[in-house]
Amino acid sequence: MADKRPLLVIGSLPPVKSAAAALGLHMARTLASTYSVTFVIDDLAPPPPSGLPFQHVRTRNLQSDWAQYKGHARLYIVGGEGDSLSALELLEKAPGIVLPASLDMADLAIPFCKATNKWPDHYWHWLHHVAGKHAETLYKARVHFGRESRAQGRELPAFSLLLSAGSAIVSPGAAASRALQASGLSPSASLNALPSTGQQQPAPTTVRRVLYVSETSLACQKVRKDLSVFQGFAHMEHLSIHPASPHLAEAIIESDLTVLLSGRNDTCSPALSVALAASRYIVTASQPWAANLPPGSHISVGHPEAYQALTAAVGALSSDASLRASLLACRTKEETTGETYAPLFTLLDQAPAEADLPVKAAQECGETVPESMGGVWPAQAGAMALIGAVPPPVVLKAQMPDLRINICPRFATPALARRIAEIMPEHPASVLAEMGYEAPVILAQGQAPDAHRQALAWPTIREGLHAKEAISFACQVDQTVPYCNIQKEKSAPLSLRIAIDFDETDRKAPSRGYLPEYGLFWHHDTVRHTMHCILMVGQQAEFLLKMAGDTACMVSGTTGSHLVHSERAANLSSDELGLLHFSLMGLETPTGAPVTSTCLRKRLADTGLILEWS
Repeated sequence: MADKRPLLVIGSLPPVKSAAAALGLHMARTLASTYSVTFVIDDLAPPPPSGLPFQHVRTRNLQSDWAQYKGHARLYIVGGEGDSLSALELLEKAPGIVLPASLDMADLAIPFCKATNKWPDHYWHWLHHVAGKHAETLYKARVHFGRESRAQGRELPAFSLLLSAGSAIVSPGAAASRALQASGLSPSASLNALPSTGQQQPAPTTVRRVLYVSETSLACQKVRKDLSVFQGFAHMEHLSIHPASPHLAEAIIESDLTVLLSGRNDTCSPALSVALAASRYIVTASQPWAANLPPGSHISVGHPEAYQALTAAVGALSSDASLRASLLACRTKEETTGETYAPLFTLLDQAPAEADLPVKAAQECGETVPESMGGVWPAQAGAMALIGAVPPPVVLKAQMPDLRINICPRFATPALARRIAEIMPEHPASVLAEMGYEAPVILAQGQAPDAHRQALAWPTIREGLHAKEAISFACQVDQTVPYCNIQKEKSAPLSLRIAIDFDETDRKAPSRGYLPEYGLFWHHDTVRHTMHCILMVGQQAEFLLKMAGDTACMVSGTTGSHLVHSERAANLSSDELGLLHFSLMGLETPTGAPVTSTCLRKRLADTGLILEWS
């Protein structure tokens, strides 16, 4: 390993079910024999399979240890689904070689611009450049009415918007080359075959096991049922596997016939590469990358749902030895040896593009002075101003029963406003407003003023309020009572059970909201299929987050990523400003694959979350 050149592969891995994950696993396994591969996955990505011939790190670790990785060659494998957004964001900061896995990435155009603070101007300029006079119509349809079209996605795949930061673009096939060139991007290299570590094997003499590579098992069930009426096919075994399965290569090698039904929107097929190396008989479904195969080397059906034609093809290959021999004879040495991907290795051996990931700014001062700050706790606390990260009402009621929370004005500090803007860059001001905060920002000691709003001193603003006294939460404000100095009349609740309502039948269900009883602001990312939560807790403390019911999820906090299920909780920490921020992604059991946005929302509505003060 010490003699191999280090290589970063940035993308996603199974159990994520996407074209980028399938291609990422295949490429990393293959390149691990030549390079010292480190795979970079998102902070919320589920744990990859064990036993892989390379190590993996999360984006958080890459950024914190960038000095260790900045000299590595970088290969980005991105597709058209939400799991590639993290890699595309990193591509903007640290350019590298790009290998696209999808022919259509239009669905990521708007989320990418929002995530990189380029919305809406950058998106409009790109759309006007590629669509001309039709840009305004497309913009209104997509942005104002939320209408998407697959036909428009194929015409405008957004390659020029998403991949232009790459130092080089590698096309994995002729279809990808045409799409890239139509978008105004010239591939630095074009591959006719994917690399594969599989050893060349003799072709099977019979067809006893058929493997269907598909997102669903419907085709497998249909063909098995149709052939079961014939005694001559009773010996055949029909199996189905997802194209992003970590066991794809092993399953293909153990089969005799590989039926490739997925990937009509993909640039290439890792399953095809393995099947060619293993000399397996192949049936395709008119995918774009199937054009790279020599004529007569495989059987092609019209589309994945052409079950009658598929049954006939499987039956013919099983019973006709001359047909099998003809398919193998049409394969040339060039396609099976894998010599056509040498340009990729040439690019990887070049010096990586210079990049410096931004170092996370030092944390601003929180509440570090527990002694008197000039304020006095009144004997009868009615209305008081609340400054900083105000805890949930249930916590305040337990600690200060006399406090009339509903009439207490809330004010943010400059540091708290900036932190909210970092977490929710799209609508930072509206987030604070939804959480009940007033417009003025109160100046706190040790915090730089806000560049957009003038911070006011508490004595200046107090004159116009009914509340003449104030409590400061995780901040230092003159003439206020620090939250940590308050004598608690009752202990804080040990746990909160939080449920986020969801009406599956409501097509206009909100994607963000605020739960005032818990002090929780939530935002649902329908592209990444994740939920982002912000909870004010008023102090720097430790918490346990649990999933109610028999469910599992990945949780990413400020300190790390955690797999959470019924027997395992996540250890979370609030920051020095008294803010608890975490994101979560639902997982299927037992596969560990991410669930859809609808399933995630239903889980959070039905079972909810349990947050405990540890």
